[in-house]
Amino acid sequence: MDIVVQVHPWEELRALHPDLPTQTLTLPWEERCRSHGKHTTDQGLRFGLSLESGSALTAGTGFLLPQSPHLVEVREAPEALYHIPPESQHDWAYLAYQIGNRHLALMIQPDGLFCLAEPASRLLLEQLQVPFSEVSAPFTPALKFSGHTHSH
Repeated sequence: MDIVVQVHPWEELRALHPDLPTQTLTLPWEERCRSHGKHTTDQGLRFGLSLESGSALTAGTGFLLPQSPHLVEVREAPEALYHIPPESQHDWAYLAYQIGNRHLALMIQPDGLFCLAEPASRLLLEQLQVPFSEVSAPFTPALKFSGHTHSH
């Protein structure tokens, strides 16, 4: 079984290995954060992942499976999200603070803020009386790990 230890920009891999067949690996955010484990490409090829701790797979990257041999492109799976379209700069800052202060993952895009469609997120948005809609889209939060603690 191939064991992946490095991820590279997808375009660089394609340029280095233009004749290799390609496969895809489509994962939601939580699974893209796991740096170790067994996976199966979308087409059924099994491999192991052993990346540096704290690594995350992102769209636009990929890796080589030398024993197969194949290139694998990482893709972000659509996920259930809440889309919050702030109406002012003040709303942007206030809502980002409220969501982050509760340690909820937040994605910031030009058209609004996005958080995972989870009960804690929904409860917060309803308590704040913030308009939001449910959408399905790939999710990559602004910060994977903030390093934030409450201890001194």
